[in-house]
Amino acid sequence: MVRVINTATHRGPSRSTPRSARQWLEEGPCRQYSTRLPRSRTPSLARFVFALGIPDVGEGTAKLLARALGSLDRISRALPDVLVYLPDIGLEVAHEIHSFFDDEHNQSVIEQLRSRGIELQEEGEAYYFIAD
Repeated sequence: MVRVINTATHRGPSRSTPRSARQWLEEGPCRQYSTRLPRSRTPSLARFVFALGIPDVGEGTAKLLARALGSLDRISRALPDVLVYLPDIGLEVAHEIHSFFDDEHNQSVIEQLRSRGIELQEEGEAYYFIAD
């Protein structure tokens, strides 16, 4: 299951936090978080597909889908009969991919991520010809 965390409500350490803890948070993880957050809003398509946690889809399969289909919309609309033509994707994995994107909850989470500013990189023309 995918979960979206609302970063707009993060206010950092409160004044009631002891000085040493507040200082550690401001200089440590929170500082790293604030510098990494902008980069996390523009992930590559392959990284985003991998991070969705689709069953049986590892990093290599996510890269293959990104290169072969070129956009999240094409990946989400691809039928299992089409996906099996990609190298290293069997019928079971093709059905897992199709079922994941067919699920209303997953569609909702992806839409929430996009509405909160996630912009996928490396979305372009499909490497393999697949009719839209």
